Amino acid sequence: MANEEALKHKEEGNKHYKKQEYEEAIKCYTKAIELEPENPVYLSNRAAVYLNQLKFKEAIRDSEAATRLDANFTKGYYRAGQGYIARGMLKEARKAFEKAKTLDANDKNLIAAMEKLSNIERSVNLGEKAMEKKEFKEAKTYFNRALEVVPHSFGLKLKTADAALYEGDLTRAEKLASEVIEKDSSHSEAYFIKAKATYYKGQSTTATRLARQAIQYDMDYKDAKKFLKFVKEVEATKQEGNTAFKGGNLEEAKEKYNKAIQLDPLNRHLNAVLHANLASVAIKEKKYAEAIRECNKSIKFDEKYVKAYIKRAQCHIETKDYEKATHDLNSAQRIEPNNQNIAKQLRQTQNLLKKAERKDYYKILDIKKDASAREIKKAYRKMAAKYHPDRHMDDEEGRAEAEKKLIDVNEAYDILSDEQKKYKYDNNIDGNMMGGFPGGMSGGFPGGFSSGGMSGGGMEDILRMMMGGGGGPQMGGGNTFFQMGGFPQGGRRGGRRPPNGGGSSFFF
Repeated sequence: MANEEALKHKEEGNKHYKKQEYEEAIKCYTKAIELEPENPVYLSNRAAVYLNQLKFKEAIRDSEAATRLDANFTKGYYRAGQGYIARGMLKEARKAFEKAKTLDANDKNLIAAMEKLSNIERSVNLGEKAMEKKEFKEAKTYFNRALEVVPHSFGLKLKTADAALYEGDLTRAEKLASEVIEKDSSHSEAYFIKAKATYYKGQSTTATRLARQAIQYDMDYKDAKKFLKFVKEVEATKQEGNTAFKGGNLEEAKEKYNKAIQLDPLNRHLNAVLHANLASVAIKEKKYAEAIRECNKSIKFDEKYVKAYIKRAQCHIETKDYEKATHDLNSAQRIEPNNQNIAKQLRQTQNLLKKAERKDYYKILDIKKDASAREIKKAYRKMAAKYHPDRHMDDEEGRAEAEKKLIDVNEAYDILSDEQKKYKYDNNIDGNMMGGFPGGMSGGFPGGFSSGGMSGGGMEDILRMMMGGGGGPQMGGGNTFFQMGGFPQGGRRGGRRPPNGGGSSFFF
């Protein structure tokens, strides 16, 4: 009577199984097992349902129980092998399949399963060799290849996750580990791999919690215990560095940050933070070149670590390299486009860059910023004489350079001798004053001509004006020395003899 009742439940279970009603099928097979616990078929059938539910531990348990009841039960070994493959236990899978083969070498399902196992073993072996060589990208490729054959294999997912972890693909590693935990909430290895992934992403608190969960499900998990101790030491060392820095003990801070780097040289996020911290120490010491080197190392570890770009920009500002500072702040803004502090710093640095790119008219005339009008005029006369082209008649290259300098001298005098223009220049009011004059000049003079080709004839016009001759363009406002009591047309003051060479030379 018991056998007939058990058989009835088995038949009901088969119907549910075909309809993929797995929970109902489990209930039916379980009732059959309770009524006839010595029958391996019922256990094997329930194992088949567990395999479809991705409950591989339960499938292995039932399959092995079936083979203990009947050592010649082929399906029991076959289904145990499938469960072992899914859990990444390839040696155990091979052993189960080989036993099944001795019982039925012609079973088509078994032959196909063993061929699949061989392909998986080949890929996994290559992946493990690549891991030994620290060729993590290649290892991930091989493990992925095996995972494509058995996509639900927890073992292969975790092998792939481990390779991704050491390659630096932390998101992939965390995702694969999470998929395993979702299906098996007590999988200690999955928790441990996820703990490492979150730690390398800079989430040490979460990593500690996950490692403790791994130990909770496997009290003898030595690697997880060792990891917890390691994370605690690294975090403590880093915190000691922070405390020393805040207290002004820069040498101690530097020592602690370097020690933390040595403790965990593979942690890219941590090393990015620590090298940026070392940059902060160097900035405090005003060692900007050293700080820039530390920022470079930080960015090499994590190209999206915003603080490193900001600190490097700070160094460039201190060394007045506003162009590089602007570049770094632009990079920081691309990473965090909604960060208003970065936007503000960028605007301020851009203004500094604009100011730096303007010609320094005080430097051109070799005067101080508080020079009087008389000193400005005197300096102009001196520089105009120094760069007069006739002084470089025998040197074509020198003459060309002198002409350029003379144009700058005239620009400087035009701005600094006019109170309104000088005020705007000193206060950087006119945005167009970036090396030339406002009002349409292109690095040349007021009135519409440029240094590269003036409407009245270029350098000849400048010289003609400086000589006081007619016919040339008049300089805006009549501010030049030569229009303010310079030499009359064709003449010279006081009957002085011109220097040797004659021509268009003039006197001061």
